[in-house]
Amino acid sequence: MIIDSLSNLSHYRFLHPNLDRAIDYLMQTDFQELSYGRHAIKGDQIFLNYGENQLIENPENKYEYHRHYMDIHIVMDGAESISLGYQTKETIIDYQ
Repeated sequence: MIIDSLSNLSHYRFLHPNLDRAIDYLMQTDFQELSYGRHAIKGDQIFLNYGENQLIENPENKYEYHRHYMDIHIVMDGAESISLGYQTKETIIDYQ
């Protein structure tokens, strides 16, 4: 997990070609002009889900993990809390 400012996003180039393409897209996109929804950048390999979310104060220890994708979270307004853990859970739900 990388936690940083959007202004430092270009520092993470060359980690993966798909990440480079996502960074290019994010740096060139005017989010004020972007409509909510899914935006394909490179088919199902790279895409942007853009919208408003109601963040949950206490998510009841429901953590997500990704088997096939990595996330870039950009908080446009307000704040998001990010928790991580090493606790073994009996029920694991694959988020993709």
